[in-house]
Amino acid sequence: MARLLGNAGVPVRLAARSGPVRFDWWDQDTWDPALTGAAAVYLVPLDGAALTRAFVERAAALGVRRVVLLSGRGVDVPGYLGDGNGGGDTHIHGERAVRDSGLEWTILRPGWFAQDFSEGFFREAVLAGEMRLPTGDGSATFVDAEDIAAVAVAALTEDGHVGETYEL
Repeated sequence: MARLLGNAGVPVRLAARSGPVRFDWWDQDTWDPALTGAAAVYLVPLDGAALTRAFVERAAALGVRRVVLLSGRGVDVPGYLGDGNGGGDTHIHGERAVRDSGLEWTILRPGWFAQDFSEGFFREAVLAGEMRLPTGDGSATFVDAEDIAAVAVAALTEDGHVGETYEL
């Protein structure tokens, strides 16, 4: 995504636990350097943690105007994620936080990442030549992370996406 933004001439500030701008979800002292002077934020919440609301409130206080939130497929469908799903709870909490924030917001809800076959969750099964999933008659979508990034860039930089939730 940073590459796509850079190619479009949009200034980018990368924030991570190790990098030029240090950011750690568990250390709120790192939030201000990541947010100060930013007009828009792409937000990937920390699964299992209810920190999104505090982060979005801090972003608004520091002048951020737009937030694009990575959420997950099915968070708005009762029972879809099962009971006590920490990641699901994180996304439900995060969606509520951005909607309540007063900021311009867009929510992205991808299905499974296509990269799970080559570098993630399904990689070992693929390498073993056999993958089994207990899906029954169900179906699932897979989306390339590059496509998610392209939608996020559009939502961050273009008008017309504010207040939208995109199922990817």
